[in-house]
Amino acid sequence: MAYKNKDYMKIYSRKNRKRIRKYQLKYKQTEKGKLNYQINNKKRKFIRHNITPEKYLLMLNSQENKCLICGEIMEHPQIDHNHKTNKIRGLLCRNCNLVLGLTRENTATLLRAIDYLNRYEKM
Repeated sequence: MAYKNKDYMKIYSRKNRKRIRKYQLKYKQTEKGKLNYQINNKKRKFIRHNITPEKYLLMLNSQENKCLICGEIMEHPQIDHNHKTNKIRGLLCRNCNLVLGLTRENTATLLRAIDYLNRYEKM
């Protein structure tokens, strides 16, 4: 929606932040709100990673909707990419994607974590 007076909208938004947020949260609970949130969330994901919805679906189907690391069926597939080159590697489940992110994609850290788990596996 285009507003004629952007300054007015900025002021209104600042003054009514809590009221607007309350309305947004209530709207997100409706069926229409949930659907719009999912659509917009996917659009942002596609734009951020420079991928088309068709390519995303092709990747999802080629992976049989399974995470490339753990092999589990994914509820909300995450687009995994190399943070240095921004090249997409594949789709991961949220947990596996978080592991890579939290370790800053450092393979030495991941190998030490594997050694650690193997060492204390029988406890």
